[in-house]
Amino acid sequence: MSLPFFILTLPRSGSYHLVSLLDSAPDLSCHGEVYKRDRVELAPATRRRLGLGPAEVAPRDAMGMDLVKALQGRGKPSGFKAFPQHLEALPHRRALLFGQGLRRVALTRDPLAAYLSALRARATGRWVRMAGEAAPPVIPIRYDPDEFEARLAARARFDRLLDEIEAAAPGTLHRIDYDRLSDPGALTGLLRFLGSRAEGAALRSDRARQHCHPPFAGVQNPGEMEDHQRALGRPFPQDAPQNAPRAAPDGAPAAPPARRGRASGGFMPPEPARSPAATRR
Repeated sequence: MSLPFFILTLPRSGSYHLVSLLDSAPDLSCHGEVYKRDRVELAPATRRRLGLGPAEVAPRDAMGMDLVKALQGRGKPSGFKAFPQHLEALPHRRALLFGQGLRRVALTRDPLAAYLSALRARATGRWVRMAGEAAPPVIPIRYDPDEFEARLAARARFDRLLDEIEAAAPGTLHRIDYDRLSDPGALTGLLRFLGSRAEGAALRSDRARQHCHPPFAGVQNPGEMEDHQRALGRPFPQDAPQNAPRAAPDGAPAAPPARRGRASGGFMPPEPARSPAATRR
């Protein structure tokens, strides 16, 4: 049975990459972020067919679920991607999120990886990288504990929304993580959920991974990042950069960066400098 679908995700989770992968399946089509707040992200030919201009968001929203139906190909499931915050004001939000007759794909990514990706995109002004384009160099970025906690809270709200969808519309939600987008088996499972007979190994994307360097390359305050992640009770990779001592004036012993304490809500005093032999690798 041909049912429309949409990808529900948070920013910097690889959603355009997944859109491109699914659109490469011969028996699926997948559009971009149809419900952008300031424009209608559809191919020009599709917009003309629907009678929508590039910035006609009010007429688009007024179409309600008719827009979702109009995007469907002949006997071919079609979908799009959406961020939850862009659906808030839609009159048909509940039908999109909790109604029957749709399939939903929840794309998630580790919050720290998504946050660092956002920092790099913000610093470079490059939010996507097309296949064949040169990868950007390592650039300096600075981890901000408060900013990360705001992102973590948004992820918690997203997870609660996914649980609500599964409770209200059982069997209509398929979860996949960013790290599984390179797994042909995981992609094949997603394709079967969407009603496609294509194989995951045959999918292709016109997007490329934007950051091709080690995950924590360029982070200027890795020690503060690690301490904060551990204070939040989050697992931290064993191969992550460790707390690098800060240079001290006048040849004084170096001290590591201040550690942010969750209980106090501020910054804890730096630990006393340790001898090289005692310093954790």
